[in-house]
Amino acid sequence: ASKNFAAAAVLRLIQDGRLKLDDSLSAFFPNFPYSGVTVKMLMNHRSGLPNYVHYLEKMGWNKNQYATNQDVLNSLYTTHPNPEFRAGTRFSYSNTNFVLLAMIVEKLTGMPYPDYLKKKFFEPFQMNDTYVFSLADSMTAIKSYNAYGGVWEWDFLENTYGDKNIYTTPRDLLKW
Repeated sequence: ASKNFAAAAVLRLIQDGRLKLDDSLSAFFPNFPYSGVTVKMLMNHRSGLPNYVHYLEKMGWNKNQYATNQDVLNSLYTTHPNPEFRAGTRFSYSNTNFVLLAMIVEKLTGMPYPDYLKKKFFEPFQMNDTYVFSLADSMTAIKSYNAYGGVWEWDFLENTYGDKNIYTTPRDLLKW
């Protein structure tokens, strides 16, 4: 459910005239190291950007340090992992896309992404049991489970958002 909230936040900003689907990422991230990537390509997984979930560890990320959205962006600039393909030419699911969308929401609104979602969606829809998870919530959040029924053990990727980390309930999703 997390990615549809990021998409809704972006579409809300488009509706408010603050953003366009064809805006280039270089408008938000100066000297963005991948050419031709637009907001729309992020939303429909056609950016060609590599998935940070797969490349951070391979590129030597310290797994004892939680990665943030800013770390993901910085990794694109500093380690410049190879794109999977030229922007706009194919589909490939990439969490990196939605991390960047959340960062665009923050840049345009001047608000942390969790606060923006709370103000514009969760509170108006009375989604009282929905929030964007952060490590500060780790003592009270209910753990997730893996495909085998075991508890999902948190790893160094648990501190990003936009691509994941919406905690909610079935009742709140029904309101959504």
